[in-house]
Amino acid sequence: MSADPRPKSSDAIEQAAADWLASLDRNGLLDSEPGVDELCERNDAFAVWLIEKTANRIAFLRLYAVWQRSGRLAALRSGQLIEHPSLVRRPFVQALATAACVAVAVLGFGSLWVFGDGAEPPAPLRYHTDRGGMQTITLEDGSVVTLNTETSITVAFTAEERRVELFSGEVFFDVASAPERPFRIEAGDGKIEVLGTSFGVERRASIVEVAVSEGTVWLNSSDVTGGSASVLKAGMIGYASPEGLIVESSGLDAVDSRLLWREGRLRFEETPLREVAKEFNRYNTKQLIISDEVTGNIEIGGTFPLDNVDAFARLAENGLGLEARRSGDRIMLAGN
Repeated sequence: MSADPRPKSSDAIEQAAADWLASLDRNGLLDSEPGVDELCERNDAFAVWLIEKTANRIAFLRLYAVWQRSGRLAALRSGQLIEHPSLVRRPFVQALATAACVAVAVLGFGSLWVFGDGAEPPAPLRYHTDRGGMQTITLEDGSVVTLNTETSITVAFTAEERRVELFSGEVFFDVASAPERPFRIEAGDGKIEVLGTSFGVERRASIVEVAVSEGTVWLNSSDVTGGSASVLKAGMIGYASPEGLIVESSGLDAVDSRLLWREGRLRFEETPLREVAKEFNRYNTKQLIISDEVTGNIEIGGTFPLDNVDAFARLAENGLGLEARRSGDRIMLAGN
C-alpha cells in the first residue's frame, strides 16, 4: 500500500476545519444553516482562522457542504429527530473529512473539464479611467464595480475564484454572493477576500484603504513580520501597508462620507486646505495650488461637487477671505 500523498499539513487543516464545524454546531450557530459570511460575522475567531490560509477556506467549505448534504439528509431519511449531527464524536468527524477529500478529487476533475487538459485560463479583462472619469461595470457573475478617477484594474474569473487586481486608484465593489467561488482582490500589500458584500478599496502609494458599507471583508497585509490579517465589518475602515494593518471602527456615517465620490461629491470635516486641494486635484485638470503653510493649515468643512473647482475657489475668496490667483489651469490660493 502506498503512503498517503497528501502533506501532513493538509491533514491538520482538515482536522482543524472539522473541529471548527463541531464547535460552531455545538454553540448553535449552525441551526439555520447560515452562509459562511454570516458565520464569520457571528464568530470573529473563526473568521480570522478562515482567512489565514486559502486552504482553510477550501477545507471548511467542503466539509460544511458534506455536513449539509449528508448529515441532515441522513437524519431525515431515517425518520430521526432533526438534530445537529454529533460532530463531537470522532468517527463522524473522520467520515466528513474523508468525504471532503473525495470532494477535492471531484473538484479537481471538474476544473480539467472546464478548462480542458492543460488549457490556459481566460486572459484578464482590463478597465481604466482617466482623471475625472468614472465607470460602472457589471461583471459576468452579477457583481458591480465602480471605478473612480485615474483607476486601473484587471478582472479574471475561473470556475474556482473571482479575482481582481487593483493597480492604482479606487473602486467600489458590490459583490454577488457565491460562497463556493470567493472574490479576491490584490492591491499591492493589501490582499482582500469576500463572499458577497459592498465596500470600497483605494490604493495610494504603499497604502491600501478598505471601507466596508455592508457585510464582511477579510483583509491581509504582507508586512515585514510575515503577514497579518483582520476581519472588517460594516462601518469599519482598514489600512494595509508594508508595516502591517490598522483597523478603525469609524461607523457607517464615516464610511458613507468616504464613499460619497460615487455621487459626484466630496465631504470634508475640519480638513486642512492642503488635503482638500489634493482631493480636488484628483478629479480635475484645473489644479488648486496652496501658496504657503499658513494657508494650507486652514480647516475646511462641508460637501462640495468634486468637478467644480472654480466654485470652490470663489467660496475660498468670499467665505475664507483668501485670494484666488488664476493662471491657465492653475488656481493659487493665498492669504491677503
